[in-house]
Amino acid sequence: LPNGDNIVPSPQQAAVWDAMAEGKKPSSIIFVAFNRLIADELKKKVPAGCDAMTMHSMGGKIVRNNFDMLPGYKATNQFRTSNIIEELHEGLTGKHASIWDLKKNEPEFLSATEKLVNLCKLNLCDGSSESLEDLCSHYSVELNGTQEKVFQFVPAVLERAKDVTKDRTMDFADMIWLPVVLDLPFKPYDLLLWDEAQDGNRCQQALAKKCGKRLLLCGDRFQAIYGFAGADATAMDRMEDELSSTKIGVKVLPLTVTRRCGSEIVKDAREIV
Repeated sequence: LPNGDNIVPSPQQAAVWDAMAEGKKPSSIIFVAFNRLIADELKKKVPAGCDAMTMHSMGGKIVRNNFDMLPGYKATNQFRTSNIIEELHEGLTGKHASIWDLKKNEPEFLSATEKLVNLCKLNLCDGSSESLEDLCSHYSVELNGTQEKVFQFVPAVLERAKDVTKDRTMDFADMIWLPVVLDLPFKPYDLLLWDEAQDGNRCQQALAKKCGKRLLLCGDRFQAIYGFAGADATAMDRMEDELSSTKIGVKVLPLTVTRRCGSEIVKDAREIV
C-alpha cells in the first residue's frame, strides 16, 4: 500500500496484526462467503493469491479432488437422497417401489426421510433414534405415523451416501458433509476468513476447522437467523469454546464500527442487545 508504514491501526486491527506476527506469515489465504453472489464480488477485490468462495464450493472442490465424479454439473445431483431411498427400498422392506410410487403412496415417509437425512448431515448426527427424535422436535419434522420406517431408513441412507464411488454424485449438503465425515485429505489454508460465521451449521464449523490452520471468524451472535435451515444458533460461542482449547487459542475482538446504519439506530439496538 502507498504510505503503508504510516497507517495507524485501530486496537482491533493491531491485535489481528500482532497475532499474525506471532506465527508464520500466511502464504495461502481463503475468504469464505455466505453465498455465491458475495463470493463472486469478493473475487474481484481480494489480493492476488487469495481464494474466495462459498463453504459449499470449497467442500465440493475437496470431494471432486478425492473421487472420480461425473463430469461437470452432472456431479451435483439434488435428487441424490431420493435416488438412494429408491435404491434401498426393496432391500429394507422386501417391496420394490420407485420414487414416483413413494411420492404418490407414501409422501409423508419420503418427505420426512429426506428432511432428516439433510438435517443429520448439517448437524453431524449419526441417525440414531435418539438423535432423530431430537431433530424432529427441534425442526418440527412431521412424521404422521411413519416414524418406524423413517427411523429405519435415515441411518441406512446416510451410510450409503458415504459411498460416493457408487453413483459419483453429491448433493448440496454432501459438499460440506462428505469432507468432514470421510475425513478426506486436504492441504489446509494457512488462514481462513469466514464472514457471517454466526449462521454456520455444525458441519460447516467442522469444515472450517479442517480447511484452515488459523481462522478469523466474523459474525454477530444476535443476527443468527438461519436456525430453521440447520444453522447452529450458538455457532459463535461454540467456535470460541472449541478454539480456546487448541494450542493456538482464540482472541475475541469486538466490532465497534458499523457502516450499515446511523448512530441513533445503533443506540436503539443497544437497548435490545
